[in-house]
Amino acid sequence: MMYRTALNPMTGFIFMWFAIWLYPNSLLYGTLPLNIRFDDIFVFFTFVVCVYKKPAGVRVWGLSTFRLALVWWLLHLLGNINGMLYGGWGAVQEVVKFLLKAAYVPMTVAIAASLLNSFADVKLFIKWLLIAGAAAALLGAGTVVAPRAFGLFLIPNQDLSAGEMLDNMEGAMELARRARGSVGTMATSAICLFLSVLSLHLLAMKYYAFQSKKFLVPVFIIILLGLAYTQSRGPMLAFALTGAIILFRSENKGILVGALVVGLLLMVTDNPVRELVTARFTGATGATADSGLDKRSEVWSMFMEKFDPVLLFNGIGAVMSKYIYHATAHNTYLGAVIYNGIWGVCMFFVIVIRSIKYSSKLIRHKQEILSDIFGHYFPLALIFMLFVGMSIEDFQNTICMQLYLLFMLICEKLIRANETAAETAGNTGKTKLMPLEAQLN
Repeated sequence: MMYRTALNPMTGFIFMWFAIWLYPNSLLYGTLPLNIRFDDIFVFFTFVVCVYKKPAGVRVWGLSTFRLALVWWLLHLLGNINGMLYGGWGAVQEVVKFLLKAAYVPMTVAIAASLLNSFADVKLFIKWLLIAGAAAALLGAGTVVAPRAFGLFLIPNQDLSAGEMLDNMEGAMELARRARGSVGTMATSAICLFLSVLSLHLLAMKYYAFQSKKFLVPVFIIILLGLAYTQSRGPMLAFALTGAIILFRSENKGILVGALVVGLLLMVTDNPVRELVTARFTGATGATADSGLDKRSEVWSMFMEKFDPVLLFNGIGAVMSKYIYHATAHNTYLGAVIYNGIWGVCMFFVIVIRSIKYSSKLIRHKQEILSDIFGHYFPLALIFMLFVGMSIEDFQNTICMQLYLLFMLICEKLIRANETAAETAGNTGKTKLMPLEAQLN
């Protein structure tokens, strides 16, 4: 695969999602020092190839999204170093592992900046990203229905051997098990949320020239089912919110009516999907919305009481927070302060403001299919990130930001293409924009 990536970097960009999201953890855990995974090496190799072979005229450093992604990583580095100076160096290995994963964010943006330069590039990439999302959703469901059959993908638990973990999972009733996949429950739910909203958006707005209906329908169903199997309350509610926005502005009234009828039937009839969706809210799995909120409020109160003001400037880092306080923030707004200090708060506001700015600029170019697609999808991504952020630290999470900044990068390249096209049209006296189907730079 590395040989094929060297010849065609897009191969590496497509395959890296499968390598990260479908990694056989238990099979290969501990093969390399510091528990570095082979997909870490593959992502870094793809990054080096793409930067080296980037087309003439593509300036990765010149893109604001790449600089933002790099600063995001540097803030995590600074926060965790600050945390180690404060709380000791006992968690150095965990910090190094976390920073390796966090480096996926700027590397992904750099890879995308080098490769996504035309309509055909974006179309091919989004197709395979959705396929990888469907595969991750199926794997997540598989770890619920038959955990032993998919045991080699499970992340080894430090407190349990692989066999004990499987026995523990199989000993619980199936309804109480949550999709883990290869990247854990939180990351699997984030993947499914991003891509279920994207596929529904493409279906509802009839972007069939971009991705075919025959492809989108099964992919959407599989990814949404994977989201249900995670039983993650925040992402499921976030999907309901953004899904409602999509459907009520949909140009495809058939999908709107069909979705409402199917959703109503699933909620009023006795079926496994309803049990999965409602289990975490009703207490069938031992957790209700109220108890979840109570536990989180206890964590938030603890941080506000115990967090040392001396750490407010640079934060304490995500890893060191767990090491020193034995807890994570469980809230992206509190997480910005605890993990990265005032710099993290500034970063959060920069991301939100820039997202709104990019979305509003793209929405003005409805005549361009990619501008229309991502101009309307990206604000949905911002909405569900802000919503889910009330219960998890999604703006500090590697997989969430890897996907979010990837879509921000696409938006930025489209805006630059529109500006270049408008300038070209002005210089030549023409009023028609240069089609983005031909060029994004």
